[in-house]
Formats: sequence, C-alpha cells, structure tokens
Amino acid sequence: MIRRDALRILFMVLVVAVNIGCDQSTKFFAKKYLQGRGTVRVVDDFFILRYAENNGAFMSIFSPLPRGARIALLTVLPGLAMAWLSWRLLRRRDMAALPLFALCCILGGGISNIADRVTNNEFVVDFMNVGIGSLRSGILNFADLSIVLGVGIIAWLSLRGGNGMEWLR
Repeated sequence: MIRRDALRILFMVLVVAVNIGCDQSTKFFAKKYLQGRGTVRVVDDFFILRYAENNGAFMSIFSPLPRGARIALLTVLPGLAMAWLSWRLLRRRDMAALPLFALCCILGGGISNIADRVTNNEFVVDFMNVGIGSLRSGILNFADLSIVLGVGIIAWLSLRGGNGMEWLR
C-alpha cells in the first residue's frame, strides 16, 4: 500500500509540476519576446500571440473592482481552494488516474496563476488568443488551458455516467 501511495503522490507532483513549469516558462518567454511587439500571427488569424497583463481574471472581468476585493477574489479565495483541493487529493487514495490527472491539471494551473498574482503586482501574464474572425477567445495562458483541460475531463467523465465528481466524497 505504501508503494502505491508513493506512486500516486509522485504522479500528482509530476502533473502539478509540469503544469506549473510549462506555464511559468511560457510566461517568461512571453515577457521576454512578446512584450511591446503587438500581435504576432502564428497560424494566420486563427492562433495569435499578444502580450497582456491581466489583473481581473477571465477577459479582465474583475478589473474594475477595488484592489482589496480583487486580492480576495483572485488570490486569497483561489489559494484556499487550491489548498483544499490538495488536501482532498492527498486523502483520496482510491481515485482513478484520469480524474486524478484532471484535478492535478486544475491544481497546477491554479497554483501557477496565483503565483503570478503574488509575484507580478497582482496581475497574470496572458499571451495566447485563438478564434476565427470576431469569434475569439480571450487572451489566455498555459495555466488557463490546464484548468480548462481538467474541467473538461471532469465534465466528460460526469456526462459519461462515470465518477467524474468522486473526489467530492
């Protein structure tokens, strides 16, 4: 049982670390090579890169809020949620690999974006945008993609009738 627990924890640490590492390294390169360059077209108009500093979450939705409210909503509350999720994942020894992977993607993305807010004067570095014509995503980062991937897997498992939400028990 100890060996299985150790492997599960190693899996969790690796998934979280890879998510944080990919996010932070791509943000480093975005700061270094995209800041001040405007729009860089990667795949015509479908996939573009544009450096942005976002202090208000998805599409800067909380930017108009007072500083204290933004800190509470975008740093403290998510930090508590990531601590709770970490605790739940460490306690759930019987979770299948796919939901565990999904939740670790959410955890890694969440931790990385919180780290940005703590180290970058309360903003997150965003730099990717996809879409066709006027139908576009907001500008996002790797952490956002990790979170969306994790949520998507959990939703898919739940819709299949599986135990996508088993971690709540």
